[in-house]
Amino acid sequence: MRLSTAPISVKLFITLFLLVTGLGYAMAMLNLYQSTEGMSIEYIIKHSRGSEEEFIYPTEFSELVGHAHTHLFGIAAVGSDGSTA
Repeated sequence: MRLSTAPISVKLFITLFLLVTGLGYAMAMLNLYQSTEGMSIEYIIKHSRGSEEEFIYPTEFSELVGHAHTHLFGIAAVGSDGSTA
């Protein structure tokens, strides 16, 4: 089914889904920005490698794998629509 020939209810549902998903993504980015000192490269390096001056422990490899697995699975689940075309 093409979107141009879809009923108005389907178009409205898709529109609302995209708006809510976009708003959720924007809020996640705002939360990330506020909780990571502005998403600076220095902070990301400090968080990953650790900092003895600020008593920040380095991130364990298993924790990085866990985060990557969760995010990649989520992207795959949200990004797949089940179509074969």
